[in-house]
Amino acid sequence: MTTQTWIITGASRGFGRALAESALAAGDHVVAAVRRPDSVADLAAKYPDNFLGLVSCLWVVGRVVCGARRCPA
Repeated sequence: MTTQTWIITGASRGFGRALAESALAAGDHVVAAVRRPDSVADLAAKYPDNFLGLVSCLWVVGRVVCGARRCPA
């Protein structure tokens, strides 16, 4: 089976969190965009080779902004 890479926004809770947990449990890689890095610290600790958390806050009215930084380990 081929390993998949998932890019998930809102991965800290709800459907995004459930999707991230499911993908990681299946052995896939997850890039998770969150506002609070502490909300995914457990996933980073449990899946250090398969999980990359990115802190992102993209609230800008009237235009699209891309920006993120890696969650501290």
